[in-house]
Amino acid sequence: MFGIKVTFKSLSAYPMKVQVTRIFLALICITIFSCSSDNGVNPPGGGNSIDRIFIADINGESFAPNSITTSVSGGFITILGVMNSVQSNIEFELKIPEDVTPNVYRYDGTTWDAFLDINNSSLGQNTYVPLEAEGDLDIVIHNKTDEYIEATFEFSAKNTADETLPLAEVANGTLKLFY
Repeated sequence: MFGIKVTFKSLSAYPMKVQVTRIFLALICITIFSCSSDNGVNPPGGGNSIDRIFIADINGESFAPNSITTSVSGGFITILGVMNSVQSNIEFELKIPEDVTPNVYRYDGTTWDAFLDINNSSLGQNTYVPLEAEGDLDIVIHNKTDEYIEATFEFSAKNTADETLPLAEVANGTLKLFY
């Protein structure tokens, strides 16, 4: 149901735990955005929403996309995008039901296949680490007048390729997203 490709670049200076945490903060940001995508900015059938105001503040970290496109087909909203920050580049694709009600939308035990792209300078190549993420996300407020969402979340991850690697991580907190 969900397909997400996550690519992190130039993170070799960060401990693995920090890198994994950044993935989940970004995924949560993307997830909240997908819940609010049907707000009239894009015409039915799709369009480019690069001009959309988008701010997600998660535990002091701010994320914003540089390209988002949406389309509606077969009862699903498909969202494609790229997000950049100082240390990361994230490409993603999400499909959500077209009739979702943001006020009561909740992910409960949702699982993604994500990939952590570690720039391994000693090998001269990037290393892709498959991760499995799951968790809960509750939208507490969806203010359609002022166009923002507030939510609480808790997500965890594990390395699916090598269970012995210490990549288990839990990210939790709150966020407020203006769209």
